[in-house]
Amino acid sequence: MYSKRKELSELLTVIEEKSGKRPILYTTYRAYYELLNGYFDDYDLWIRNVYFKPGIEIRDDWKYWQYTDTAVYNFYQGSEQHIDLDVYNGNIESFLKYNGIGM
Repeated sequence: MYSKRKELSELLTVIEEKSGKRPILYTTYRAYYELLNGYFDDYDLWIRNVYFKPGIEIRDDWKYWQYTDTAVYNFYQGSEQHIDLDVYNGNIESFLKYNGIGM
């Protein structure tokens, strides 16, 4: 597991250096427990769990939660039948600030 964490750390460093932005870690519960648990705690989390809302079993400071990948949007013109739906863990003011959107 050490080599995967090392590779992820190197990738995150390159992304941050090249983009000037701190990456957010998109993860499933399995990947979190196998790779991230106790590591990379200074990175924000985007959790994919289509069964139940994330809570303290991972971290209660997650930023986004993908709660479905089977939603239907009637006005979507793409080739996919389903779309993902996500929730931000906070209020509208913190969402705008976190995403660099002025009010």
